Amino acid sequence: MTPKSIPGVSIPGVAPRRLRLIGTIAALAAIGLAVCGIADRAKSKQEVQIWTNEQAIPTVTLVQPQQGPSDGELVLPGNVSAFYSGSIYGRVSGYVKDWHDDIGAHVKKGQVPAVVDVPDLDQQLAQARADLVRAQADEQLAQVTYDRWKVLAKQNIVSQQAKDERYGAFGARTAAVQAAQANVARLEALDSFKNLTAPFDGIVIARSVDIGDIVDASGRKTSKALFVVSDVHMMRIYVDVPQAFLGEMKEGLKATLQLPGMDETIQARLLTTSNAISEQSRTALVQLLADNPDGKLCPGLLRRCIFTFRLIQMCCVCRPRP
Repeated sequence: MTPKSIPGVSIPGVAPRRLRLIGTIAALAAIGLAVCGIADRAKSKQEVQIWTNEQAIPTVTLVQPQQGPSDGELVLPGNVSAFYSGSIYGRVSGYVKDWHDDIGAHVKKGQVPAVVDVPDLDQQLAQARADLVRAQADEQLAQVTYDRWKVLAKQNIVSQQAKDERYGAFGARTAAVQAAQANVARLEALDSFKNLTAPFDGIVIARSVDIGDIVDASGRKTSKALFVVSDVHMMRIYVDVPQAFLGEMKEGLKATLQLPGMDETIQARLLTTSNAISEQSRTALVQLLADNPDGKLCPGLLRRCIFTFRLIQMCCVCRPRP
């Protein structure tokens, strides 16, 4: 039998050596793990430090300087208005007798779009003319009387006082004739206002009367325009320009007009500015002119106004490295 097979018998020194061996191996393993952990942390710390230093230095890609855009654009909305717009009111009170031109009609200066019937004015004019005839007859009689008394005064048949009285009567009759003539001229002027006339060549863009309507010439605020005529051979465009661009708004500056939904453009030129800035919007009103021979522009349109500025600049582009 071997010593290991004898029950109850122990061999001195075998167990302590095994324990020491196991402890040594465990200690070496722990030391190895600690060294590896410390090395890994040091390496990670070094890598973080290197990455941080690299990120702190900006890296860019440089290119050669090149010519920047030669033109700059400013796009703003603009309101289109007629070159001239005139409202036709009634100068005499009456009733609309007839109208001839409706909205969209082209009219010439002096053309009559409507006629107002004023019966009482006709009677006043007839009476004034009769008064003028009577005054002229009285003047003629006074002149004849004065001529006779002037001859009698030379023959000392009548006194000088009587002759002067006849001369005064003749002068009064002459003044009465002049007053009657002025009254007739006034009523004839009013009578001419029965014909509503266009103030200039243009298009009727509004009509607010019909046959039989009352025309009030009292001048009250309730009075309305009977017709509105607009001259559209050239149009005015009003644009609110921010104050940052007012330095570029010079007389003659070109602008392109675009109507949303249409590809066609119309050229315009700057006429003037308001030389005042709104405190609410910090913009200034700018007026442009555009020819309108084909009538493609009409009052009330909202147009896109594109201003083109001439820019001279060199630019260097720096891009981050990918």
